Parts: sequence; C-alpha cells; structure tokens
Amino acid sequence: MPDRPSIAVLPLTNMGQDADQDYFSDGLTEDIITDLSKLSGIFVIAKNSAFAYKGKSVPPSQVAKELGVRHILEGTVRRVGQRVRIATQLVDGLRNQNIWADRFDGNLEDIFDLQDQVTGKVVAALKVRLTGREKAQRTKRSSVNPETYDLVKKANKLGLDSTFNSHLEAREIYQRALDRDPAYAPAYVGLGWTWFDEWPFGWSEDKAVLEKALHFSKKAVDLDPVLPEASLLMGCTYLWMGEHDKAQDVISRLLTIAPNNADALAFYGYTMTFSDRAEEAVAPIIRAKRMDPGRHVRFSMYLAMAYNQLERYEEAVAELEPYREGYPTYFPLKRTLAYAYCQAGEVEKARQMAADVMHSEPGFRSEAFGRKLPFKDETTRDRFINTLKKAGFA
Repeated sequence: MPDRPSIAVLPLTNMGQDADQDYFSDGLTEDIITDLSKLSGIFVIAKNSAFAYKGKSVPPSQVAKELGVRHILEGTVRRVGQRVRIATQLVDGLRNQNIWADRFDGNLEDIFDLQDQVTGKVVAALKVRLTGREKAQRTKRSSVNPETYDLVKKANKLGLDSTFNSHLEAREIYQRALDRDPAYAPAYVGLGWTWFDEWPFGWSEDKAVLEKALHFSKKAVDLDPVLPEASLLMGCTYLWMGEHDKAQDVISRLLTIAPNNADALAFYGYTMTFSDRAEEAVAPIIRAKRMDPGRHVRFSMYLAMAYNQLERYEEAVAELEPYREGYPTYFPLKRTLAYAYCQAGEVEKARQMAADVMHSEPGFRSEAFGRKLPFKDETTRDRFINTLKKAGFA
C-alpha cells in the first residue's frame, strides 16, 4: 500500500435514458481523477486502470486489493437537459465500509463547481493536507458554456480511436466548441492533439503539423497554466520537434502542477530516454506503472525503450513479451520487441517478428522511421536503424 492516502475513482455510471451520454459520464470521471492527481498528498490510480472496471460489477474491496489502494470512489451521473446530478460514495476497501455517500446537484454550466464539491469531500474525508499552491488551485473555477463542454467531451471520445478520419471529425468538433467559447483551454488541447498525432502516426510528413500543435498548446497554457493536458501536449510537441531541453523543462513544471499524473511521469521518462539520459528514465516510468497497474502497453513500451538504451535487453524483452498476444496488430510494440530480441542475441525471434510486421506494413522503412524519431544523439539513432535492419526490417 502507498505511504499516503490512496484512491481509485471508478467510472461513474450513466443513469440517463440516452446510452450515448456515456461520453459525458466518462469525461466527468476523468476530470475528477485529474483534479485529485494535482494533489501531492494523495496517491491516485490513473484513468486507464480505473476504466478497466467500467460496466463490471466488482466489489470495492476486490478493486482496492487489485489496484493496491485503500479507498474507492464510485457512483452515478444523471443528466436531464442542462441539469446534472452526481451521486457518489467513498468506500474503505480495506475494511469494506462506506465512509460517506452524497449527491451533488447543479446546472451543466456549473459542472466545475460540482466536481470541486466531490473532490473537496474526498480530500476532507481522507484528511489530505494541501500545500499553499494546492489551496490556491482549488479556488472556485468559472462557469463553462454547456455546449462547449459537451462538444469537447464528445470530441475527446473520438480521439481515443486512433484513425485519421476520427481525428478529422474530432478536429471539426473542437473548432465548433471554440467558436462558442474561444477561451476554453481544453478545446485547444484536443485540437492540438489532432494535429500532433499526424506526425508520429505517419499521416503527414510535413513538420507544419507540429507547429500547429505547439501553437494550440501555448494557447491552452496561456488560458489555463495548471491544466495538465496542456503542458503534456506542449512537452510532447517540443520533444518531437527536437527541442529536448524545452521538453524537459515543460514536463518538469508539469510534475509540480500534477505530481500524481501517471501520464506526466511516464512521458518525463520517455523524454529522458530520447534525450540520451535513459538512466533517469526508469524510476519515473516505474512510478507511473504503479499508479496505472493495469496492463498498460504504452508505459511498458516507454520502459522497454529505456532498457534498450541502457543495454538491458533481457529486461526489455521481459517487459514487452506479455503483450504480444493481446496486441497482435500494434506494430510499435513488435518493432521495439524485435529490436530487443536482436540485441539480446535472439536474432531468429527478431526476424520472425520483423517478417510479421513487414507483411502487414510493406511500406515500412527503417531509415525513414528512425530519422523521424526524436533521438538527440545521432550515434544512438544510427544504432537503432542498423539494428532494425539486422532484425529483418526493410
């Protein structure tokens, strides 16, 4: 168990008549997790692991045991028009006892105030001590345009589908949200990600997409300096633009804003790996994995990449092999694992994996792929490219 109050926020159940409103209840859950992750005195399970329990009837005591936390927040959301009711209960999973149960009613335009009421009650119940900065962050937030909030939550859901068409659709929705409220920072963040993803996903070879992503991240940070997602987008964009020092600075500041944000911790480690400082990458990624103890392939990918840089190839293989069957078409995983196999001396396994990837991605080229990755050190880049070729990639 963590050495401080610990909690998992399970997905709030949509109790409305429209099943399509799941995006709203999911988005509200994510906001509560984000708000709690800004507090240094509490250990918060990341959304990926929490959302593994969506739609499942699992006793809170079992969830607490599986995730390694003491407390569970669960509940429901009912939305009728512009009225919202959040009904939640906080459970001590160790003792299997309810600590409190309450409901919070309000208008959609006051959704931030409702979120603050929920998190405030959690903080009080767990006796979490806030720093002066954290107290200042928890001052009452302004109201939000209901249509803007709704559109952003819909677009965020679309963004989870990693296809070019879904990104284009989400981009159009984010722009509609900004037409209604040009000062809503989360809309700029979402819009920025739709442009950024074009670069690493290979949908564009024009670095102008990264310039657009950086522009929107700066807009979001200017509007809301403590919005974690805004700084995460900025740091990620700087890294892929080759601005390693700027990326490190942004993510370091982010970790002062949201010290329990698993994505920020993992991406800090990812940045260190590509900045030729892999020895500093391992610890924050392992901390992120503890906050997100479900089978999170992306964090394991980050850790395996650090291990590869440190020539700890057997550990990289051990980190990635459990995901092979569950992610048969996730080619970044297979490329990273093939690299580790090859460097670990298991060349035949590497070539089998490379042949599988090349069959599905005949246009893949090691040179072009390696030149695009944000390595700071060119010797490291060359070794990466040459190893992929040795493994059997074109």
